[in-house]
Amino acid sequence: MNSSKQEHFAWISLVATVIAMAYYTLKATTLPNGMMIPLAWVFVQIVLWMILVHSAIAICMARPFKKGNFEKDERDAYIESKANHVSFILLFAGVNLLLIALLFQVNTMMKPINMAHALFFMTFGAHAVSQLMQIISYRRGA
Repeated sequence: MNSSKQEHFAWISLVATVIAMAYYTLKATTLPNGMMIPLAWVFVQIVLWMILVHSAIAICMARPFKKGNFEKDERDAYIESKANHVSFILLFAGVNLLLIALLFQVNTMMKPINMAHALFFMTFGAHAVSQLMQIISYRRGA
């Protein structure tokens, strides 16, 4: 597999995000209805997990490599920018749909716990989409 360090970072970040989302789903489905405090601690654990994973990746990537093997070039910046643009549009659309549903009270089941679930999956889903878009771009050779 001939891939850049930035693609490796995107893969590891995507896997960490999917694991975090699965862990959140597991914890959220085992909580009694409406219990938000334990869910808040789960969220803090996930944020700490993501910080640790991304820090470990950054440390590993900072090791000395052959010249030209690690530095980001214009192509890497373009791929990251394009992926972030797509994920931002999805996140923006999701948050606005949630706001519209809240303002117009479209669904009477919009409890704070359901909003927390929706916001969690929107933010982490947007990050996963960004990493997936980067991987696709690197695989295509864009």
